[in-house]
Amino acid sequence: PLSLPHDVLVHIFTFLDIR
Repeated sequence: PLSLPHDVLVHIFTFLDIR
């Protein structure tokens, strides 16, 4: 199962947004 902290999700969304 995926057990990622909120910080990781924020980092991913930020990375996708800056792309």
